[in-house]
Amino acid sequence: MNFREVPQLLERYKEKAQGKKIIWYCTGGIRCEKAAVLANKSGIADIYAIEGGVVKYVNKYNDGNWLGNLYTFDGRVSTQVGDEKTHTTIGTCLHSGKLTDNCDNCRHTPCNARMIVDSKEHKKHLGFCSQECFDAAQKDLLIKDVDWDAIRINNKSCTYKELRSLVKNDRIALQEAQDLVAKHFQKILGKIPFLHQESQKEGVIEMD
Repeated sequence: MNFREVPQLLERYKEKAQGKKIIWYCTGGIRCEKAAVLANKSGIADIYAIEGGVVKYVNKYNDGNWLGNLYTFDGRVSTQVGDEKTHTTIGTCLHSGKLTDNCDNCRHTPCNARMIVDSKEHKKHLGFCSQECFDAAQKDLLIKDVDWDAIRINNKSCTYKELRSLVKNDRIALQEAQDLVAKHFQKILGKIPFLHQESQKEGVIEMD
């Protein structure tokens, strides 16, 4: 769901909201304030919100009852709640099942699945969420660049974006580029298996 869908959702639920007190919240208190303006315009009036969002609330009233991290829609991605005495890690790594608070995206750009994944396991699996994405990336070369992985062409480091550009400009054949990537992947990954065979890309949730 995207924030741009909020007006349609408000229109759908405004009759059910009439005569009721509504409370809502978001991570940092920004989106919910914008949504409150949209709600007032749609005719929903009795609205309450947590000032500053969940981030401010849990930092002020943290008693250890909040489990895990807080997902944030910015560069932080995952924000720790609490300190060493009150913080509880509940996320489990996509590949190993180990407890972790780390989040990353699948490097196959058509997938881009958001994953809870141990950082070491993420690199060990070259940043892919599944065997399907690992295989597809070697064919379409749609691989997100990261600072810890690059291929080498003629003993020079080359990003995947640069490699795609070389193919596009007929400076290297597609098959040659695919072979280079496959050889590079095999050298790093070896026989390390993927727990998931299919892409872990999130599906669309239909709301009634």
